Amino acid sequence: MRQKAITGDLDPGYLANVKRVRGSSFYRIALDRAEESLELLAELGQPLEADLPKGSIKSLSEGSPVQRSVTQKYLTTMLEMMGAGNPVGNTEHFAHISVVLRGPKGKGKLILFASGIGDSWTFHSLDVVIEGREERIPLMPSA
Repeated sequence: MRQKAITGDLDPGYLANVKRVRGSSFYRIALDRAEESLELLAELGQPLEADLPKGSIKSLSEGSPVQRSVTQKYLTTMLEMMGAGNPVGNTEHFAHISVVLRGPKGKGKLILFASGIGDSWTFHSLDVVIEGREERIPLMPSA
């Protein structure tokens, strides 16, 4: 999938985050699943292009004790809302990312929530929201 070019006028902090997200395995997997979704391709057409991602990757071991506690509470709350069992477990980090996908027939927003240990990630949510369409397009593998 083509990705929107990074320009030099971006805030250095945002630029670093974009590069970190784009370099992560979960992000590449999410974009691959989007390109493999026949339902999504029927809605947006081909080729798809990904805008710059928004969101972040958070570590449960970085920052002050207060920051780590807030991050862990956020993760626990999000996963409980999604109905995940044993939401935190041994998780080292998590990602909550959105990216606009554009095709010749329209655009949609890919939204993902994943947790991981090292470079091994588990998706808890991976969907595309299309403006004007009630139902999201799921990109999670069927159970």
